Amino acid sequence: DAPLQVWRAEAGEDHRDAQYQCDAEFLRRLGLITLAPPLDLRHPERIARLLAASSPPWLAFAGLKRTLAAEGIEGSLSRVKALDEYIAEGLQREIFWSVADEPSNPQHGVDDLAAAETLRGAYPDLRLAAHLNAPADRAFLPKLDMALVNQGFGLDRTTLRMTRAALTRPKAHLWIYNADHPRLAAGVWRWLTGADGYLQWHGQMPTA
Repeated sequence: DAPLQVWRAEAGEDHRDAQYQCDAEFLRRLGLITLAPPLDLRHPERIARLLAASSPPWLAFAGLKRTLAAEGIEGSLSRVKALDEYIAEGLQREIFWSVADEPSNPQHGVDDLAAAETLRGAYPDLRLAAHLNAPADRAFLPKLDMALVNQGFGLDRTTLRMTRAALTRPKAHLWIYNADHPRLAAGVWRWLTGADGYLQWHGQMPTA
């Protein structure tokens, strides 16, 4: 959500859905998709509305991490299962829940990834994603359903080929994000390397 609309919603004037639908329609006219809607597991009815306004796959950057921090593994499992009542069958597997953001960074850590693996053991439809920006992050690849990698991780053809081979989860995705040359990365470099997609992050952040 745009920070402005979050502040307005806190004051009782909630236009977040309208803002999101407006942005999604504008991006569709440009031939782009809104890959990362603000999916909050506490509000499954809103998740259903946001998914209906966009196209899969979806990257849920904060939803599962925040739920794990607030409610632990058991509470998070209940939230994920409850979402099935609001969305069409099979859509859970199109949502990739981010559980690690630059995990080799000591300020970030991997506690959420370990907890999310436990969740996935109890709920196999749960799909896990991570942003990886250092060679040390390659150790996490076998645990992921979606890996998003940037130049700090390595975007040369050999590295991406090895990354693809290390993603051993069924139907795992490999995405490039925030490259120094986004047009090149999203176009010919995706084609040459076989990456599944390109993500330019921070679209709504006033600091970006």
